[in-house]
Amino acid sequence: MYKKRSLKDLMLQSNLLFFVNSALWFSYGFSWTALVVALTAISSFMYHLYYEAHKGYHLLDKVCATVCFFVTLFAAYPTLTMQGAGLVLVSLVFGFGFKRAAHEVGGYDGWHTAWHMSVFFGQAILVAAIDSTFL
Repeated sequence: MYKKRSLKDLMLQSNLLFFVNSALWFSYGFSWTALVVALTAISSFMYHLYYEAHKGYHLLDKVCATVCFFVTLFAAYPTLTMQGAGLVLVSLVFGFGFKRAAHEVGGYDGWHTAWHMSVFFGQAILVAAIDSTFL
């Protein structure tokens, strides 16, 4: 049996940000993209719920996150400006820095929560690019 995190855990609560992203995609008429983002949020939640110990949820989280990245990038690409692409790239660089720190520096929960926030901002930038001349 796997040990579970409390639902008050910031790591789990940061997954709620992905549902905000999903709602944003849905509000712009990207139903399938919203569904992919929501499924990614659920897979990430399930992986972190068990203190990252369940290998099946780990694989599902990685697959969903990768698919989500490409699906959302593809959805926003036609309207993404160079400024928007730059902001998404900055979000990715920070995100991967946080992810690396989570594994190398210590304090996994805090750094990985920062990773979740970085993904949230990157997704929000992609959605904003749909209806913006700047992004």
